Amino acid sequence: TSSKGRPVNDVNLRKAIAACFDYAELIYASYGNLGKAHSSPLANDEIYKSTIADAEYYGANDLELAKKYLEQSNYDGTELKILGNSYLSIVVQAMREVGINANYNTPDNATMVAYANDPEQDWDIIYRTNPLAITGPADIHSTMYKTWGNARAEGLIAQLGREVLNSEASIACWEELDKLMVEEVPF
Repeated sequence: TSSKGRPVNDVNLRKAIAACFDYAELIYASYGNLGKAHSSPLANDEIYKSTIADAEYYGANDLELAKKYLEQSNYDGTELKILGNSYLSIVVQAMREVGINANYNTPDNATMVAYANDPEQDWDIIYRTNPLAITGPADIHSTMYKTWGNARAEGLIAQLGREVLNSEASIACWEELDKLMVEEVPF
């Protein structure tokens, strides 16, 4: 989230948004081929366990489920400001269909990076390539980690930066991080 008090600080709203994502459609729109990206939005397939796959809302492409989480949220209709590529229109359309007031812009990459690195900018969601798709060493300076604000996650990410790639310790860190991401839906 970009700043305190924004609607996306509500975990049920984030779950509703996550349920609006159709990863297969986004991958196809982005690359024209489903084989260009792995199946997990958050971790490398080699260590991707069932945690995220079992979360009913991640990439669910389920508008009824999105409505259920939206009803459980404290969302008051405030417009969500989203930055991303033009393919984001797929998600924004689904968000609007369930009752989320969303607007998006498609700035150039340099502008998006500048906004992402400045939490004082006025945005709610930035849709970019996800650094979590690489299993490590994790970039502890990544914007997504800085804006999450979970101390345990920050500790795990710092540890990932010190662990040998695909070691038992690094896989254990990823698994715990996956669980935190499912509980809190930070991305």
